[in-house]
Amino acid sequence: GAAWQAAASSAAQALEIEILQGVIGAGQPYADAEGRWADLREISEQGALLVRPDNHVAWRSQGTSQDATRELTEALRAILRR
Repeated sequence: GAAWQAAASSAAQALEIEILQGVIGAGQPYADAEGRWADLREISEQGALLVRPDNHVAWRSQGTSQDATRELTEALRAILRR
């Protein structure tokens, strides 16, 4: 999650928006108390989700990225129409 967290921070700064971040899993800030997260997320352990404020998934990456910052920033630009 570290690469995606850094990408989210960079994208937020570049686009002058706020992005709340959360990492779910063992030893992370958020735990999967019911054990259902792996079935619901539809991404690998190295992937990322961008969830809108209304809790709908706006974008997802199945795994790692060669350039996570570019990929996430482009996704946000498309979503925000910027």
